[in-house]
Amino acid sequence: MTATRSRTTVVAQKAWLPMGMAKPDGLAVEMLGAVIQSLLLFMWSHLLRCVVRRSCQDRGALLVK
Repeated sequence: MTATRSRTTVVAQKAWLPMGMAKPDGLAVEMLGAVIQSLLLFMWSHLLRCVVRRSCQDRGALLVK
């Protein structure tokens, strides 16, 4: 278990307590942590791709002028 996944697991476990819902088992919390981690990774990679694409377009526009 990595440090990131364990922090996500702790946050996911604490999120259930105030809502008065039954606490999910460890496997469900692990799955939730993995889903959150993969979504964050996807968002960061997409953001990085957009920034790189924009900078390349700006650089190309400067070369054409």
